[in-house]
Amino acid sequence: MPEERVARRGSARCSRAGSLLYLKRDGDVSQLEFGRRLVERLETPPALPRREVFQLKLPLVPAHGDPLVVGSGGAIDRRYSRRWEAAMVAHADISDMLGAWALDGCSDTEAAAVQAHLGECADCAARARRLRSAAGWLGLDRVQPAPAELRRSVLAAARAARPPAAWITLTNAYAGQVALLDAALADMSPADWRRADSRHGDVRGVLGHLAGNDALLAAELGLAAVPMPATDDGPALRVAWRTQADAMLAGVAQADPGRTVRLAGPGRRPVRTLSDAVVQRAFETWTHRDDIGATRTIAPPEQVHRIAELAVALLPAALRASDPAHAGRAWRLVLHGSGGGDWTVPAGTAQVEVTIGADAVDFTRLAANRRSPRTLPHTVTGDHALAEAILRVTTTLGCD
Repeated sequence: MPEERVARRGSARCSRAGSLLYLKRDGDVSQLEFGRRLVERLETPPALPRREVFQLKLPLVPAHGDPLVVGSGGAIDRRYSRRWEAAMVAHADISDMLGAWALDGCSDTEAAAVQAHLGECADCAARARRLRSAAGWLGLDRVQPAPAELRRSVLAAARAARPPAAWITLTNAYAGQVALLDAALADMSPADWRRADSRHGDVRGVLGHLAGNDALLAAELGLAAVPMPATDDGPALRVAWRTQADAMLAGVAQADPGRTVRLAGPGRRPVRTLSDAVVQRAFETWTHRDDIGATRTIAPPEQVHRIAELAVALLPAALRASDPAHAGRAWRLVLHGSGGGDWTVPAGTAQVEVTIGADAVDFTRLAANRRSPRTLPHTVTGDHALAEAILRVTTTLGCD
């Protein structure tokens, strides 16, 4: 049997025998009963979890019957029990000092005691190594950033195994709007395709405009362009648009949602995250589905909330560009109903100059420039001029 196993079994035997000493000393059992229990305990191997046993280099317990263990009267040699108890106390004291030792906070005497103990106790030695490793990181002046290629490859592998749940939610929302628009286009007659539209001529113009904005994001991602048909054939245009939308959905699913891209739209194109760009794509697809349909539809509440949140994020820069006199001022937007929320700009501002209240879906239609501030039901508490400027600039945030 290896020495370590002998030491463990012997130490356990002594401990179990030592516990009987208190029964004898207190007179709870007779001499005969005491001897019987002693033999039974010494001969029965203990069931101790391996990780629970301290590997202390104490002298091995002699075999049963040795005078060092059983005295002339059958009593246990108490000297070994006292040594065992002292070792356990020393172990507890050293264990408490390991944190300070790892940070070089012990005196020379304490450090020497810790070093001596670590040579005898495998559990404390393992814990000391972990603490010293952690202490080494605390001493770094600054953490070196990982190489860009390493970050990209690790994130790509992680997303391939399991894309982030929030990212799946965004891409699914966009895919859902694409499928709904495609289903609406599939039922169109030749006359429906020529239905007039005030912004883009007819339904074919609406779809061509949407495909063009989709292509802007596809180019940002480095995806191959899908050529649009040269004819005015509506069904052919639908097939080309859907092919491009599907290719873009496949591309964004594998991309980093935090990477920066330029949003679609006329004129100045804000730089935002890919997550925001996907929200914008779902928003414009929903808006144009309303444009070509006979009835108005409402996006799910979570999509409405994300659209409103994106609009609020874009408003400060849009105000600086369109109405510098009102830029940088504090305001609050409270949207109620499906997808509502409460935003303060700048975030965390204690005092605001105006609070605007409106329905969340109505506000998203304002952001799409499908309603005007004059026809939007809303409330204003505070500076009306600032509120008018905010609502007016909101109408410029969409892709038209």
